[in-house]
Amino acid sequence: MRRRVPRINLPWDIDAADLERQLGLHQVTLVNDVEANARGILGLGEGDFAVLQTGAPEGAGTCAVVSAGTGLGEAALWWDGTKHHPAAGEGGSAAFGPSSQLEIDFHRFLAAERGRVNWGPRSRRLTENRSPVPPSTFFVSIYGARAGDVALSYGATGGVYLGGGIAPKLLPRLLEGGFMRAFLAKGRLESFVRRVPVRVVLNTDAAVIRAALIARDSVTLERAAA
Repeated sequence: MRRRVPRINLPWDIDAADLERQLGLHQVTLVNDVEANARGILGLGEGDFAVLQTGAPEGAGTCAVVSAGTGLGEAALWWDGTKHHPAAGEGGSAAFGPSSQLEIDFHRFLAAERGRVNWGPRSRRLTENRSPVPPSTFFVSIYGARAGDVALSYGATGGVYLGGGIAPKLLPRLLEGGFMRAFLAKGRLESFVRRVPVRVVLNTDAAVIRAALIARDSVTLERAAA
């Protein structure tokens, strides 16, 4: 849990101590939204997901969350052999790696405009794609490629979950196959990513629900310690 979040995409910082003073609250806890989403997945039911790949999980394992929205958020639930532990990351700031001529052209367009091209803040720019390929088709392809990279990075044998508000809206496109083709295109490690379950989180309130549970648990622990 953080007490202060420095500016990244917004021109202001968030400080828990300042919020406590201004709102007259005893304690404010800051939780990364994608971390909260990852935590929330553990409490969801089968009806809260759409399956893109069943995979072949071998018991519990580390999970990863990739959430596309105005940017790209990533988090992990690493498995210690007994339980899961959430860990937020800044994977959306990783450099964007094109893997087709169309993606190379797209990368050049963005690089000429702003220099370094990363995954996160650029996702919204896909709507400006003027190629014969529909923007949504192009989007799900590079989304699948990144999700496959995340599966490899975390060793996500427990599954990759697509959070955020975009994936449920594009579910028909995600089910067409372009996402999974890009997800699986990992050369010699294709056999690994084929075993990884891939699901879309349909319950977009997962992060809010988990944040509420974190607050409840914090109050419970405080009362128990009193």
